[in-house]
Amino acid sequence: MTSERYHDSVSERQRRLLALVVEHYIEYAEAIGSRTITEIMHNSVSPATIRNELSELDRMGYLEQPHVSAGRIPTVSGYRFYIDNLMHSRTLTSVERSLVDSVLSSIKGGSMEEYVKKAGEALSQITDCATAAVSPEINASIKRIEYFPMSVTSGVAAILTSTGMIKSRIASTAQPVSTPMLYRFLQVANAQLCGKRLSDVSKWDYSIIAQATGTYAPLFTPVLEAINELIVESGKTDVFFAGESKLIDSLGASESNEVIKLLYDNGRLTGFLERLSDETEVIMGADTGDDRLKALSFIVSPYTYQGEKAGAIGVVVGRRADYSRLLPLVDYFARRLSALLDFGLVV
Repeated sequence: MTSERYHDSVSERQRRLLALVVEHYIEYAEAIGSRTITEIMHNSVSPATIRNELSELDRMGYLEQPHVSAGRIPTVSGYRFYIDNLMHSRTLTSVERSLVDSVLSSIKGGSMEEYVKKAGEALSQITDCATAAVSPEINASIKRIEYFPMSVTSGVAAILTSTGMIKSRIASTAQPVSTPMLYRFLQVANAQLCGKRLSDVSKWDYSIIAQATGTYAPLFTPVLEAINELIVESGKTDVFFAGESKLIDSLGASESNEVIKLLYDNGRLTGFLERLSDETEVIMGADTGDDRLKALSFIVSPYTYQGEKAGAIGVVVGRRADYSRLLPLVDYFARRLSALLDFGLVV
């Protein structure tokens, strides 16, 4: 039986006890017993009644005992019930709001992707937590194609998108090429690709470029392949992390090292981060489908660009996080990030 089955049958007293256990564990990282709870509640409820209520919360799946003789700690379901139904998020102070505004406004220039990455670093500093920021899901268009020779047969292929993102990689020509040949290739490539959305570029475009380049086409095939790879790469979302070392305090060195490796598997995280609702929410590590992340919680919020959801940003913390502080902070940060992106602080 899952704890969700008991959601509506949790009494007011049980709710008070569950909140007390969760908040005690968040603050002290230790189980709490019925005797301590009795003292906290000023003997208003008998120890026997508290023990019975705690046992009932155990049966519902909201609490557990680490050891037979130990007190209780919250389960993942207990945290979820607490966050969704019992927690009182505190209101940000004017000082906290001003700090967020000041830090975000101080980030300078660059592409939207760079701005979001720097925003994630700023959120880490403000919250003293590890952070994750999903790059914008904006179908940018190609603004410019370039090739910068480094020798007679090698150079750097580069693309610039409408969001200001620049991607480049080393590429080689099949044989040495002259300046007029390179000029012709770039003229044709830009005429065919500039203004096209990344997702609209097809093999047909490359065929047209090859035909228009004429006898030079075979020489530039490796460069064209590199440009294709850059276009595909530019259309993908990335997850930027900051403050990973801050997880060590909450998880411990050995566990955090494995978790950080998992976090850098972009495909693993972008899947559930991109499925966010339109509100700030807490994703328990167990909700990701990967048991190796069960010790984590992700407090994340979507940010928008021109009224459309563009990406997500938030903190990555151990389960014992101060949710009541972090939820409103992440929410405000994401809303201000959205406003500044729309205001045009990035290229």
